[in-house]
Amino acid sequence: MVFPFASDDLPAVKEYKAAIARYAPGLEEGGTTSAAWVAGALLREASKALPDQPTSADFLKGLWQIKNDNLGGLAAPLTFREGQPAPDITCYFMQSISGGKFSAPIGSKLTCL
Repeated sequence: MVFPFASDDLPAVKEYKAAIARYAPGLEEGGTTSAAWVAGALLREASKALPDQPTSADFLKGLWQIKNDNLGGLAAPLTFREGQPAPDITCYFMQSISGGKFSAPIGSKLTCL
């Protein structure tokens, strides 16, 4: 689950929007662009302590350090454990369509079951 691209209420979402404006002006924002941005944010987080010559094992060690991290509000809290599947995510962001346009009626607020 990733942030509603129609929101703009968090610094991490503003970074996403600024990157699109700078590197891909005119690109239509959507679920795909926000999911790709979150994938990059996760890669950045998992790569923080990589050595100069990283291996896939080094990357996995970084991934396993991620515990209950929402990547600045971009995602539901993520946790990775060595040798185990990721826990189920029971949270969601609200997004709606009004007047033919997407909106985020409660911003980037995460709702969990």
